[in-house]
Amino acid sequence: MKKLIIILIALGLSACNIHEMSTKIRNKSLVYYKEQDFATDKAANKIDSIVIDETYTLYIRAICREKPEDGFYAKKSPNKPASVVKCDCEDQSITYKKERQEIQYLLISEKNDRVIYITTIPPRVYAGMLTYQNNLFNIPNFVNINYFNTFFFGSLGNGELLFQTKNRKEARSNNQNINFKWAYHLSDKGNYLEIDRLIEQKKNYEKHLNPNEILQPAIRFYKKENYRIGLCDDEDATQLTTANNNYLENKTIYFTTCLNNGKAVINKIAFTFNESILLPKQQTVKKIYFENLRLKSAPILSIAQRKTK
Repeated sequence: MKKLIIILIALGLSACNIHEMSTKIRNKSLVYYKEQDFATDKAANKIDSIVIDETYTLYIRAICREKPEDGFYAKKSPNKPASVVKCDCEDQSITYKKERQEIQYLLISEKNDRVIYITTIPPRVYAGMLTYQNNLFNIPNFVNINYFNTFFFGSLGNGELLFQTKNRKEARSNNQNINFKWAYHLSDKGNYLEIDRLIEQKKNYEKHLNPNEILQPAIRFYKKENYRIGLCDDEDATQLTTANNNYLENKTIYFTTCLNNGKAVINKIAFTFNESILLPKQQTVKKIYFENLRLKSAPILSIAQRKTK
């Protein structure tokens, strides 16, 4: 069981310097990227990128629980405790009212042989938030960078999603890569992707786990059409407007690198937007980044893979 928990945490399946983005944005992992610093890094050939083009399909796993009684979050001693049983938000057989707790994003491009898995921080984690159920967290088909937490970049195998990490202590001690594989299948209608088996692979070791035996709900990601990627911090919004949302510019994720023992490694995952974000004291910024502690499985990039003398 301990081994299982380690694997699940490593893959984000169980449920640095910090700068305040604005008076509303609660994700303290976001850091704003000064235009001058970005330009300097770009001129020094320290920036690479991945374009989320039309070949990428978005799948979303949304986890819910039974919605607590009215006024639950306002009471110091609620009459009925909140349910700890999790369910699939898309499960139409469930008749009780559901409350969304977590979202996980999965972007897959067969043409580019690229998999991007992103976990999020639920709104209730943020200081001052009393409920998971703000409107913004429930807007469909919108990938909100405001809630991003950890990043896994991988590739496609034969019916498998492949990730590689060195984050585990034993991997660091002997410079050994840890490979994680998700064996999956698509539904007959192609409307969801379900993970059937979790595989941990080292040089002389391979561990197989059936997630359906120990996880509820099942690891099922539902296909979403006509999705957009951006950043919105208007927690009262029921729909996206030009006034409350900034979309990802050029549909591009940037990676800034630095030298580590003569090799270029990723140290920032950056995003730039089509409109400026309003910061405290009326300052504005168009670029933000997450530091590399959020990067759990790095992508293969031309800069990040080369050795620099």
